[in-house]
Formats: sequence, structure tokens, C-alpha cells
Amino acid sequence: MTKTLRLGAAGIAMFAALGVSSAASAQTTVDADARAEILNPLTLSADGQLDFGRIISDGAGTVQLYSAAGNVCAGDLICLDDGTVPTFTVGGTDGREVTVTVPTTGTISIGGGTGFDEMDLTAVAASSGSGTLTGGEATFTLGATLNVKDGQNAGEYEGDITVQVDYS
Repeated sequence: MTKTLRLGAAGIAMFAALGVSSAASAQTTVDADARAEILNPLTLSADGQLDFGRIISDGAGTVQLYSAAGNVCAGDLICLDDGTVPTFTVGGTDGREVTVTVPTTGTISIGGGTGFDEMDLTAVAASSGSGTLTGGEATFTLGATLNVKDGQNAGEYEGDITVQVDYS
């Protein structure tokens, strides 16, 4: 009888341990919050162009154009007119911040030429690198420095500068 009681007590203890074990690993749940914010798509338009104007070159020099106030010729260059800067308008969700990204350098050329058929742009910069959309809109201008080489070929030079705007 002693053997039977010991076996019975061991069996009860084993089932009790299993019961405790399954109670400790009982399933539990928690709710996670979910949210989303829908923003209007960004729009970007340009009014005008980065036009350094007509330049007389008697050698190398630079033309700086950073505002509607006009360009500044240096070196062996003479600016015949003021030049113009483009004004960009960003549209999107009112009150949201946007970031403006432009390349810091670029090239403009005569018919896709090379060497003296192209000029480099440096210090390309937006008047503002970021801003808040007020009434769903913000504006900025774009400027740069044009580097004219000694012996630069005469002609009309053109090129593109890619401007990107993103929500911050």
C-alpha cells in the first residue's frame, strides 16, 4: 500500500505541475494603435528660367545670378543685361514642411557640345532649402554661378537643372 500511495502522490504532483505550467503560458492579447495621415501630392512648377543674359567675353570670368536683382559679372566679362531667375511654386498639404534639393553643379552647352562648347554651373542653390506650405503653397528661386572659359565659343547655351521637393 505504501508503494501505491507514493505512486498516486507522484502522479498528482505531476498533473499539478502540468496544470501550473499551462496556466503560466496562457494566451494573452494586446491591442496596438494604428494611424495614417494622407497628404496631398506635391506639385512643382517653374515660372521663368535661369537666364544669365547676354555676356561679352574678353577672357575667363564668372557670372553670378542669385536673385531677381540681376547678375554680377567678374573677370574679363561684361554683362549686357540683368538676367533672370526662375521662381518655383510648390503645392501640397497646408502647414507641412518641404525640403528642396538641387544639384550643386551642372553643365550648359551648345547643341550638346564639349570643351569650349559647354560651360559649367557651380554653386547652384535654391533661395530656401526648406519651408512650410502656407495655404498649401510655398515659393523659392534658383540661382547659380556660370563659369566662362577664356576662348569660350560664341553661341546660345542651354541645359537643365533638376529640382526636387519632398515632404520633410
